[in-house]
Amino acid sequence: MSVDKTSSSKTDLVSASSRPAPGLSSPSGKTRPRVMLVDDNDAFLSAMELLLPRLFDIEIVSSEQTGLEALEKLKTTEVDLVIVDYKMPGLNGLTFARRAREAHIWTRLLLVTFNPDPSLEGDARDSGADGVINKAEIQEDLQQYLPCWFGCSGR
Repeated sequence: MSVDKTSSSKTDLVSASSRPAPGLSSPSGKTRPRVMLVDDNDAFLSAMELLLPRLFDIEIVSSEQTGLEALEKLKTTEVDLVIVDYKMPGLNGLTFARRAREAHIWTRLLLVTFNPDPSLEGDARDSGADGVINKAEIQEDLQQYLPCWFGCSGR
């Protein structure tokens, strides 16, 4: 689902959370968001590891293939944003978000999917996720979230 600039619910979702973002200081003093990717598709993970840091001033610090691996990694890794696939075997994105919040992990969470369902946005919020983005429009959708949350824009 593409983020609609005119939708007040999306705007509210983007600006509503006041969770702190730890970030990583670069030599210039600028903070870069630390991002974890979670997806069972190797090709998608590899593409995002290469593409996202070229498009945005972010650091990919971890790529995990299961929600359980990602939850374990979050216990020892400082992350500002988790981009997690909605449809995965085992823990899907909604269950991942719910378990992360139950474990008091307050990093930003975005669910990604190729087939957004209109009801998914509400389910995502109920589970503790900060939003839903479309894999096919990931650059455009992240452009709506990253500047608002972390002050970083596209390159």
